[in-house]
Amino acid sequence: DKVMKLVLNKPIWTRDDLYNHSYMKQYVPDVLDYIIQNAIETGFQLKDKSGRVGHLEAKGDVFAFGIGKTDTVSERIIDRSEGTPVEIPEFVSTTESEVESVGETAKKESIQTVFDKYEWKPFIKNRFSDEVRNWYLLDNDISAERKIEAMLELDWSNPPIYAKPLLITKEDGGRMYALGSKKIYSDKGELIEGLVGSDRDAYNKWISERKDIFIDNRNNLFASMKEKVIVFNLDEKSEEIKRASRSKTIGGRTCTTYKETTLNAFSTWLVGEPFPPEVKTKKDRCMFLDLLVREAVSSGKEGLFWVTPEEFEIFNEDEHRGDLLRRLKD
Repeated sequence: DKVMKLVLNKPIWTRDDLYNHSYMKQYVPDVLDYIIQNAIETGFQLKDKSGRVGHLEAKGDVFAFGIGKTDTVSERIIDRSEGTPVEIPEFVSTTESEVESVGETAKKESIQTVFDKYEWKPFIKNRFSDEVRNWYLLDNDISAERKIEAMLELDWSNPPIYAKPLLITKEDGGRMYALGSKKIYSDKGELIEGLVGSDRDAYNKWISERKDIFIDNRNNLFASMKEKVIVFNLDEKSEEIKRASRSKTIGGRTCTTYKETTLNAFSTWLVGEPFPPEVKTKKDRCMFLDLLVREAVSSGKEGLFWVTPEEFEIFNEDEHRGDLLRRLKD
């Protein structure tokens, strides 16, 4: 997705410029070679801003977005060499073992290395702690698969605040980890396919306790993540910060649906002051609020309740969402 976004924003890239872009620095070149090779060989289709269907092509060390078979972007932009054909590099078929090797290479880059390479705007980097910023990246910028890998690598004997609610302790002292809907993992890092016996008992006890805590916090402001977007339950019609009533959903509204005045008031409620002057766009306001909420949760801000994205995903399962809505109305 990141490669395609870059190519659509600028239709022609050299290999070095593309691979060294801030979006790509967290990936090793071998992985990018494989991804782009696969996109070219399979004729992966994408649309430009005008809705025209095109594809990714390569000439030497240049990648480009092309439309049609003859009038491609690279043909129009790259000067032709008269009498000397431009050779497209030969992409050798990748064996299954080679794919596994590329995957292992990608995994060698630790999640902390990914965090350290992220290019923050100065006013954010200087304002928030490493812990808060890394927590933000884990929920917002890391793929779902990579996040699960990172969560399984945690020290679960002393988990961070964003993981502690996800720990399921069995009667025999064993552990399981609730990492999303139908994503319950054993202490060996293996996905449990179908909970039975003591695993089922431990999970039922855990979900019952987490739902009780959710209901106990019904009068507090709620914040969580849904599809990598922060949501909260502010009453936009109120001049003061207070929760909105919930009758049809257990969650809240996405940050971008609120007015600037409401978001500014929320910032003041959280830390006693509105947004700094560097925060000018709605995107920046929501990013800043996302970080402020995490900081407030870490410091134990009264009146604010954070539900992990993993719990929120489970709560939205049919059997739990209906039960929680009924209990919220009581």
